[in-house]
Amino acid sequence: MGPGREEENGRVATMPEMKIGDVVVAKNPWGIGPKDEETNDGKKLSFMRSQDIAAVLDGTFLEEEV
Repeated sequence: MGPGREEENGRVATMPEMKIGDVVVAKNPWGIGPKDEETNDGKKLSFMRSQDIAAVLDGTFLEEEV
């Protein structure tokens, strides 16, 4: 993740604070890059701009009861 996007006035619009494990809610689920790009270890990633992030949730998912 980079420092943020450079605005027209030359200032950098900072990215929201995020860390590995946070859940990100996106306005546009596919971001600006390729949808579901797969890495060598089988993980799927998407690229997105900071302005496409609607929320960053700190926490974990609850296990589903069967």
